[in-house]
Amino acid sequence: MLFALSDVFRSILLPRATARTFRLGPLLGATFGPPWAFVADRIADQRRRQAFRGALAPLLLVISLLTWIALLILGFGLLMSAARHRFDPALTGYGDAFYQAASSFLTLGLSGVTAAGSARIVTVLAGLAGLATVTIVASFLLSVQSALHRREVLVLGLAAAAGRPPSGLAILESYARLASPSELAQLFKAWQDWAADVLHSHRAYPILAEFRSTDEDDEWLASLSAVLDAAVLLLAAVDDREAKPAQSAARLFLPIGCRTAHDLARQFAVKRKDSPDPSFLREEFRVARRRLAAASYQLAADERAGYETLLRLREGHAGAMAGLAHHLGIAITPGLLPAGEPPPEVVREDPRKAAE
Repeated sequence: MLFALSDVFRSILLPRATARTFRLGPLLGATFGPPWAFVADRIADQRRRQAFRGALAPLLLVISLLTWIALLILGFGLLMSAARHRFDPALTGYGDAFYQAASSFLTLGLSGVTAAGSARIVTVLAGLAGLATVTIVASFLLSVQSALHRREVLVLGLAAAAGRPPSGLAILESYARLASPSELAQLFKAWQDWAADVLHSHRAYPILAEFRSTDEDDEWLASLSAVLDAAVLLLAAVDDREAKPAQSAARLFLPIGCRTAHDLARQFAVKRKDSPDPSFLREEFRVARRRLAAASYQLAADERAGYETLLRLREGHAGAMAGLAHHLGIAITPGLLPAGEPPPEVVREDPRKAAE
């Protein structure tokens, strides 16, 4: 009973991440998550596969709530069984005690049994715990729905610009067609606020990270990765006066975006994944520069310095984002080019020329 009350307090009432002690939510996730993902990966139809994946988080939430209620009723039932002679008529066994506890906890009053002495205290406490639990759970469900709504609205709005699956290069190309750099700055500002909101809500309620987006190729984590790559590409490859407001907004967005990736990865004890092969990433950067130039961006003259900037900025989120995506079973674009496009031919540089 004390475990259930403590877990309810830490999971619902405490609006921040808690210490890694024994918790029901992570235990259920570790138990149901791997077999659920195993079955989902073998569903051929994309919509059915995503619907099956999306059912896991609500299922875990319902199981958590039912487990809390069952543990509380069990605890109060044991207390009532210990004081069974203080009830009129006296409780004859554990079945009567648990029925009396459930009746008091759910505030039903169906048993017709009266209590005296310490049994009255247990009965009143059971009723108070039941009323408080129902109220807290109702508020929690509303908070979860509100946080999911705020998270998904911006993700759905990005799909037209970022492609499916989303990529940072597609975002920059789409906004170049609008010929409105201020719109790109507003995008980074909106995602700066989004990242801060997701960081707060998903650390407070880790179950939110398990809720999937509507479409498999438009997941919330993949969208965050794409916006981060768009900010990095804009800062590393572009030297355009008209793009300065967007670059300033990108510089403000990157720290909170990287922190969101790292803190969520730490929340789930996720290990960082290795970055793509540097030679492959360099060729992707060259292709991205050509595509940005074709989209009317003014490129920075020094490609090598831009590539070093790309590596430095991307180091802030790529490893944590890849590890978190692997843990949650979400596919993200690993490199700079949109997924599904043929990879560039990798040209190995002579180390002596590179040193020069």
